[in-house]
Amino acid sequence: MIISDDKADTLTLKTGDTITYTFTFSEAVTGFDKSVINISNGAIKTGTDLIASTTPADAGKVYTLTVVPSSDLDVGSNLTVSVSANPAITDSAGNAYSTTAANNEQAIDTKAPVATLSGNMVPNANLTMTFLEAVTINTAGSIVIYDKANSDTLITIDIANQVSLDSTNKIITINPGSDLIVNKNYYVKIDAGTFKDTAGNNYEGIDSNSGWGFLVSSFTTTAQWVDASGNSVSDNGINASESSTLAIQGTLTNSGGAAGVVISAITFKAASGTANDKVVDTSNLPTFASADGTEWTLANSKIPALVSGETYTIEINLSSTGGGTSTGGNTTPVLIDTAAPIITGWAVNSPTDGQSGFKVDDVIELTMTTNEALSLSNATSSKVTIGNKEFTLDTRKGAAKAGASVDELKQLFFTYTVKVDDSVSKADFEITNASAIALTGVTDAVGNMVATTGTYPVELDRNVDGVVPTIGDITLNWGDILNAIEDNSNGTVTVATTGVENNQEVSLVINQKTYTGTVTSNSATITVTATDLQALTHGQTYSYKVNIKDTAGNPAIEKIGDFKVDTVAPTLTITDNEDATAKAGEEIIFTFTFNEVVTEFTKEDIVITNGTIKGGADLVLVTTGVNANKAYTLVVVPNTDTQGNLEVSVAADKFVDIAGNRNMVAANDIQVIDTLAPNALTATALISAESNDVVVDNTAPILTTQASAELGETSDLILDFNEDIQAGSTGSIVIKGSDDGVIATINITETTKFSIAGDKLTIDVSALGLTDNKLTQGSYYITMDAGTVTDIAGNDAAAITKDTNQWAFETKALFTTIAWIGADDNYINDSEKDATALSGTVAGAGTLSITKIEFLKVVIQ
Repeated sequence: MIISDDKADTLTLKTGDTITYTFTFSEAVTGFDKSVINISNGAIKTGTDLIASTTPADAGKVYTLTVVPSSDLDVGSNLTVSVSANPAITDSAGNAYSTTAANNEQAIDTKAPVATLSGNMVPNANLTMTFLEAVTINTAGSIVIYDKANSDTLITIDIANQVSLDSTNKIITINPGSDLIVNKNYYVKIDAGTFKDTAGNNYEGIDSNSGWGFLVSSFTTTAQWVDASGNSVSDNGINASESSTLAIQGTLTNSGGAAGVVISAITFKAASGTANDKVVDTSNLPTFASADGTEWTLANSKIPALVSGETYTIEINLSSTGGGTSTGGNTTPVLIDTAAPIITGWAVNSPTDGQSGFKVDDVIELTMTTNEALSLSNATSSKVTIGNKEFTLDTRKGAAKAGASVDELKQLFFTYTVKVDDSVSKADFEITNASAIALTGVTDAVGNMVATTGTYPVELDRNVDGVVPTIGDITLNWGDILNAIEDNSNGTVTVATTGVENNQEVSLVINQKTYTGTVTSNSATITVTATDLQALTHGQTYSYKVNIKDTAGNPAIEKIGDFKVDTVAPTLTITDNEDATAKAGEEIIFTFTFNEVVTEFTKEDIVITNGTIKGGADLVLVTTGVNANKAYTLVVVPNTDTQGNLEVSVAADKFVDIAGNRNMVAANDIQVIDTLAPNALTATALISAESNDVVVDNTAPILTTQASAELGETSDLILDFNEDIQAGSTGSIVIKGSDDGVIATINITETTKFSIAGDKLTIDVSALGLTDNKLTQGSYYITMDAGTVTDIAGNDAAAITKDTNQWAFETKALFTTIAWIGADDNYINDSEKDATALSGTVAGAGTLSITKIEFLKVVIQ
């Protein structure tokens, strides 16, 4: 079941109001009547009953009941309706209602507002009504002041303009508009409903001449809250400091000259009710002469203990000889607040995620929370000291901020920005004692200083690490230059640190790629893969950057370095100063020119064939010119009685460049020498301008026996000589058949038909323009003119004829027979198909291979 009502939860019901409740079951029930409904602080409206809905959809499920609140209940009371579990309430299946459904409590106030009325007064005073609850003014009501001796004399109050309500909405002030007549008795009549409480209950009014009567006397007194010097202290309330010197001062007004005027009672009236009223003991009442203008003082020691947190007015009763009475005092409410604001908590913001503490430039925010709103006046010097660090007041937040909210007025914020080398351990990050809290110009609303007493130290569970770590030496295992050997394996970079905790990550950036390592005992080793090292470009200089943070997040100053990549091995070129054949007694200067500066190169690395280093000579470094510091010279003399080549060489792996790359290729230089005395010999000499080699050769090249006299139809024809040959200036090679007919002619200038390599001349049969580009099966021979080819020295090869120096051969076509193996007729049956094979005999020259077997489908008509 759900119980709902037709009133807003925020509404307070008054006398005469009704409220209709709706009881909604989840299904139709029987046995539900008003006897099972529990009503607290209310009753069913007379003449009404529980009404069941007649709507078909709600029949048996929905019921309504009208309730009126009980009378004479104070504000704060609640009307509650509920239905207890009851076996008499059942659904169609006989299931009993077994839960309790209670409506939200509905606030009610059915008690008419009650007021305490002011008494005797001086002529120019206002009348006051003090209600126990907040009320409103109904300007349609009526308030009339009558002369008790003559009821025809009356003052009708303009409610809209002569009646006002204080800020508490509890005190009504009625201004008669003009001074009342001294020594006259008056009474007041007020229509019911002229005032209403917040629930709407009418004030019952006053309809007799005795309900509110008062005498207008000619004497009264003021009362003022002052300090020991007589200065008023009531503007913002009375604080603890002011309370210790508080006095009440007043001035007697006795314009009528009444005799024997005395103060008969002084009451400090509490706004909360009579329970906190404080009355001055009669023995402590001040005395004074009755003359008009007489001043009096109630000393601090005579004032009763006023309740802190209570708001008071001062009510003074006066009497005179002959039984005259009057009143005076101070109707302005004054708050008594002698309780210092209490610090209820401290809080500190947290470091950024991942940080173990606050780092350099972090702003630490300390929040102080009190139990009441604070007031600040010239409070900028307020501070809190933690670990010798002064946290200063943040004037942009909390109670220091203009327009602070209610909750913000209870807070102060102090900040400190971490500086380099600041260090506060977690054990020391605490407020050690009250003296660490310096609050200047910070009070509550009435001026009480904040109490800093409490339990110390206040541990705040934070730490400050402003010590910036440093990056020390960075060691690249390949040094300042990466060479070709070093990039074949993973490289390592070792970083030394100071002030970095273990397991912190170091980052290294090379060539826009980041590598990381982990710190252990202020050192980290980072691996750079060989693949990445090999991806670096030779000749380039690469910078690297190293960064690290400590656990607090303090970054070390980034350290930058660079290295050069040199992965190309050094090379050597050896030259000499001799253009012609060196003769006996001549000196040859060999120059060893490197492509870059090298080390480890000595004359012992030089191998000399058919010569020696000149006696006393050594390697001489070239120090000027474009090859300064990259070239050496060495004087060599050829061996005596020698005709041939003098060779100077340097093997691989004999010198190294600055990067550590060793030479991978040997180098040599050959100089032709002839230190042999001449003989009477006639020879043909060929001088090579390129190598300076001089070779004596007067023997013609000789055609060797051909390797095979049986060739394929498309085979190349290879003429093999006993030494290297070259094309002569004229001449032809002719291929003839067995009938001496010319098959093809190759002029020595037709280089597309033949090629020469070393000691071989190869004729390309396919380039001769023959039918089908082949020498069809048959017998052939070759003839060649003398001098068609020569050796390198220029000696002519002898002629080739049919009968002399013969070069003959046969060509054969390629052929194979084919036969079925495993079939005994022209058919292959099912049993034969897995055992059948092809067989044949191949005929032709050279090594043959079958490149294709194709089965053709034959259609027999």
